[in-house]
Amino acid sequence: EHIGSGPVGIGWDLATTTNETSNPSAVVPVEQNGNELIARVAFVWKVADPDVAMERTRRIVEVVNHRKEGGRARRLCVDATNERYFATLARKELAALVPVELVIGSETIEAPGHDEPITTKQFLGGQLVAELDDNHLTLPPERYLREDWRLVRKEKGQFVCEPDASGRHGDTFDGTKLGVRALRSGLGNGRILPPSGRKADIIATRR
Repeated sequence: EHIGSGPVGIGWDLATTTNETSNPSAVVPVEQNGNELIARVAFVWKVADPDVAMERTRRIVEVVNHRKEGGRARRLCVDATNERYFATLARKELAALVPVELVIGSETIEAPGHDEPITTKQFLGGQLVAELDDNHLTLPPERYLREDWRLVRKEKGQFVCEPDASGRHGDTFDGTKLGVRALRSGLGNGRILPPSGRKADIIATRR
């Protein structure tokens, strides 16, 4: 009942293991209301069973799809940088519910406003921070989320993040930026540069 009638994009930052510390997964639905972006909730968990993670994400998508007004989720963007095998499986499992895009953070793109190619990670992170700086982004007022976001730093133009003692790794930050990507993907906001340097259109959706 807390979801409005605006377009909703969902971001899923998959859990990875870094320095023997288990990182959380984060799923963040982001709703657009005019120029405003609203992260209604951030789901965070650590589970060893991938089936549990898949089922939880499926239910989140289904809740959005069955809201009273506004229709289905526009897209689910999944971080496939380090967990590409599981991300590909998620695309297959959830394709009947929502268009699923795999986002590879290390991929180089040519983006508006940038003289040099940048990685998708830096581009999406910059977009998210810009929305926050412009006061267009509303986040859940939770201490966990605030502390997780503050782990993300910018050094020499690059977004970096070191896990804390509990394994948090800016996962809700990444989940939110993927949710924003899910709202905007396919609108011409970046082009992948293949290894050869030849321009190619982004492949945004696979139903």
